[in-house]
Amino acid sequence: MRLIQRWAQESEFHEEHAAPRDPLQSELLAFGNVPVIAQQGPSTETVPVAAVAGGIGGDTVTLVRLNQEHLSWREIIPTQMESNIFQGGIESSWSGHDGTIQQLCFAQVIENKQVWLAVRYHANITVLPLLITEKGLLISPGLRLSQGVDRSRRFRSPGTTPLKLLYRRTGGYPHVDVAFNPWEARQFAVVDQEGHWSILAIESRSQREVLWEITGVTSGHVRGGLAEDDDSDGDFDDGWGRIIWLGDADTIAIASRNLLAAFSIEGTPRRLKVPHLGLAQFNDRILDLKRSTPDRGQAFVLTSTRMLLLQSHRRRDQDSQSTNVDISIILSWKHLRDPRDLSLKLSVVQDSKCKREAHFWLRLY
Repeated sequence: MRLIQRWAQESEFHEEHAAPRDPLQSELLAFGNVPVIAQQGPSTETVPVAAVAGGIGGDTVTLVRLNQEHLSWREIIPTQMESNIFQGGIESSWSGHDGTIQQLCFAQVIENKQVWLAVRYHANITVLPLLITEKGLLISPGLRLSQGVDRSRRFRSPGTTPLKLLYRRTGGYPHVDVAFNPWEARQFAVVDQEGHWSILAIESRSQREVLWEITGVTSGHVRGGLAEDDDSDGDFDDGWGRIIWLGDADTIAIASRNLLAAFSIEGTPRRLKVPHLGLAQFNDRILDLKRSTPDRGQAFVLTSTRMLLLQSHRRRDQDSQSTNVDISIILSWKHLRDPRDLSLKLSVVQDSKCKREAHFWLRLY
């Protein structure tokens, strides 16, 4: 009996310390804005919503409509702060019964149309359409409302069928990241453990937009366009990867542990020149890649020893009349964290009252 207890303790210790370093796991808490369905016609209102992965097996998504709280310290300094809180928010839950959730990702609201939530599992990515009623009830197929919520009325909305993308459709290996196009909410990108990336679109199969399907747009590989013997950045690879849109709807950036790549996806995918990060020189690994919130032309790259700020600029060549994209490093900062810690992540936090500056910090999770 004592032996079993010792094994159980070792297992708990391993899960506690190894789970946060799972290279295939990404954001399990996501925030987005969901359009409101008005009974009298179209509405321009959106409400903030949080999606949280949980449940006994980590296979359940809980959606919470956030409430806004106003805080002030007028006794000392006339200071006010607004914050979204979970307390008192209407909750809904959904489970795809596909195993442990590895990532949650919201699409941005564009023209107050339906917003989408991507739920990434080991074997597939499920995309849920979300809307919210004037009463605050979230609409999506299979959602279970929390206790105490009025269930007497049923709401139906167009296009409420979950969409599922199996990894064998995009390269044959499990996905490690999914990201929505900030300029087109029905387009998203995925990258898998072997560096294969794909751009996909959510398209309606009827004029009334009742049925949806996922179609392929273009695809490639993170090493596409490189020489086969190009290993200047090392060969360490644990399957980790990230993909983002950078600068505009026709440019993407992809990162593996030892390589940063960018591609123009306008027409045939074309590899773009990116600054050399010198990963092998500093014995560095790429730990995170995040698009800047206030400036879509900028992105942050976090390595084992440094934080880099990239700037993307699209220009037209007057001679060939072709469009080129210039990507450069405009900031490099040594963060002095443990270079052996692969769990270090970067968060970009923007002050809501300051649209032109980014306030960000590094966090471990």
